[in-house]
Amino acid sequence: IADASQTSIQFRLGFDRGHGTTGGPPTRAFSIDHAFLDVTYTGGTCNGAPPPPDHFVISHDGAGINCLGETITVTAVDSGGATLTDYAGVIRLDTQSGLGTWTGAAGRKGIFADATGGDGRATYKFKSADNGVASFILQYESGAATIDIDVYQITDSTIRDDDTEGSITFSPSGFTVTGTVLPNPMPAPINDPIQHQTAGSAFSLHLAAYGQTPSDPVCGVIEAYTGSKSLKFWSNYSDPASGTVSVSIDGSSIATSSGAATGQAVTFSSGQATVSAKYKDVGKIQISMKDDAPAEPAGGINGATSLFVVKPADFFVTLVEDASGGANPGASTFADAKFVKAGAPFRVTLEVRDAEGGRTPNYGNEASPELIKVSATLVEPVGGFNGSLDDGAIANDNAFSPFGAAGTFRGTTFSWDEVGIIRIQAQVDDGDYLGAGSVTGTPSGTIGRFTPDHFDADTTTTPGSFKTVCGAGAFSYIGQSFDYLADPVIYVTARSTSNSITRNYVGDWFKLGPGDLTGLAYSSGAGTLSPSAPAAPSVFDTGAGTGRIVFSNGPRLRFVRGIPEQPFNAEIELSVNVLDSDLVAATNPKKFGGTTAAAGIAFDSGKTMRFGRLAMKNAHGSELVELQVPLRTDYYTGVGWTANTSDTCTTLAASDLSLTPRVAGLTTTPTLTNNPIALSLSPTGADNTGSFDLLFDLSPTTGANRPWLLFDWDGDSAYDDSPSARATFGIFKGSDMLIYSRELY
Repeated sequence: IADASQTSIQFRLGFDRGHGTTGGPPTRAFSIDHAFLDVTYTGGTCNGAPPPPDHFVISHDGAGINCLGETITVTAVDSGGATLTDYAGVIRLDTQSGLGTWTGAAGRKGIFADATGGDGRATYKFKSADNGVASFILQYESGAATIDIDVYQITDSTIRDDDTEGSITFSPSGFTVTGTVLPNPMPAPINDPIQHQTAGSAFSLHLAAYGQTPSDPVCGVIEAYTGSKSLKFWSNYSDPASGTVSVSIDGSSIATSSGAATGQAVTFSSGQATVSAKYKDVGKIQISMKDDAPAEPAGGINGATSLFVVKPADFFVTLVEDASGGANPGASTFADAKFVKAGAPFRVTLEVRDAEGGRTPNYGNEASPELIKVSATLVEPVGGFNGSLDDGAIANDNAFSPFGAAGTFRGTTFSWDEVGIIRIQAQVDDGDYLGAGSVTGTPSGTIGRFTPDHFDADTTTTPGSFKTVCGAGAFSYIGQSFDYLADPVIYVTARSTSNSITRNYVGDWFKLGPGDLTGLAYSSGAGTLSPSAPAAPSVFDTGAGTGRIVFSNGPRLRFVRGIPEQPFNAEIELSVNVLDSDLVAATNPKKFGGTTAAAGIAFDSGKTMRFGRLAMKNAHGSELVELQVPLRTDYYTGVGWTANTSDTCTTLAASDLSLTPRVAGLTTTPTLTNNPIALSLSPTGADNTGSFDLLFDLSPTTGANRPWLLFDWDGDSAYDDSPSARATFGIFKGSDMLIYSRELY
């Protein structure tokens, strides 16, 4: 022991008879068997010592028989009335009459001592194995008939019993009340108390007229007590201390006090009878009875049960609503109506019932009120998670309060933080109704569907990028389609109101589809993007409450060609509202890129957009040599047109070039090269002079499909013309030395 303050140290002293030499007679014998020696230490507090009890509670049935040992139970409790299960102190038992003999009852674990038999006093050293409760047998054969048993802690006599048990009256004879019929021969002591019962269920009380009479001094069942007897029954409320429901005996309600009790016929045979009792409420009660008719003993024959507990039969859920009072749809599949979001509050109303379906109005009125808690059982999805911790926990699981008719309770702040359908089941909150064990109620009907509260939507992990059409030149033409090099991806996580992942949001319960997304749009800080309403992205269920939304530009993006405009950077923004068919949403809109300078979705090799054209000019030369036809791509600078020297990407095919001779029979063969573009015509041959009309068809339907290189060559303000030119053979270039010449005809 280290640092004990005002703490008694009990020494158990045992004395054996002393012996002399081996084989010799004993030299001395002690009559002391054992004793307690109290020593007070004042050096501090005991490390780890359990706290002392606040008081003790004594229980007995209030009526004793002189020749029969009476069971007395002592419980150490704290200030809240809870049993102090680790109590290990020493108590004094005292009848306060100077008479009576104590013995320890079966089941005790501590050390019992009665130093002087018959003086009504004894001591008991609790052990932790007693769990704070010990029973004793009091044999009280003579003395004052009515006594008040006293219990206190030896080391601190201010820690005493609370006197709630009342006095006990002994007489030569009385009724024993047992759970089974007394056998013959009788047990000693008789220890067959009424066990814990269930409200609304009938149970038997076995009565025996027991003791001694003037004509029969032998202690036992008084067999002469036989035939129909008029017994008065009444009940006593212990915890709760009052009530509104009466106990019934053989179907008749009995009084709640001896003074109000009225007689009812009970048939005895050889001193014993059985009656049927029922209590349609809950709590700790006692049933007493008496027969006023006999002159002996004085006051008639009395008896009583020990205190016993009647617990509820059921916690029955009568109503489940959302926070605003909307009805629970009672869904059974993923396709049924939704109820509330995972983690959002809902209401539960239930009744504490007896076995016959009636309410038990005393539940919750106990000295230390018994509470109710609920838990969940997962119905759908099969094999899913029963809450975020998979433990069936309901938030605020015991937040019930009395509501409406007595025995009815309601809670408004319950929540379950997963996706799916559940049932709930209520039980005694601490798992033990007044020491009688737990009661688990009837499972409710289905509750749900529960949906996610919101989505987390990550757009930063895979923001995506576009592929520059002419990567080598770091530009793309206005009107030229471009595609993603890397698709943007939104990673979606379904979550509850408390942000836990709803892992049941999977499979049929995954309600996010491409058709549910709204507000899908591309926009740009300059130019006009097409299409204005692109195709929906692809959506993938990736399991455990997560998903992916993958974008392609379907159909591919391009900037709309109008009139020529100066080059600009494509600052493109993609936005979409992430929500599912249940309207569960992210913080929307979700965006990739932006429309301000340098904010747009990235391009792999430059985001410059140019308004281009394919230009072809007239050519002339000798019919004896190859003729070079000027052909190039241009772009508009904002002031004029200039050769697009960085265009090493445009390719053309000779098959898209048409040559129409203006002289019958004139022929030539075109040669087209790319990177850079060049066009030449083979010689027509000596004296084969004349010209060809050239047209490079860029049409998307009949030609090279290069509409971004069309131009308004015909001046009609429509930029829809393919380039044309004339190639003439047989016309020669003049002398480089000639400045001016004029021919006269």
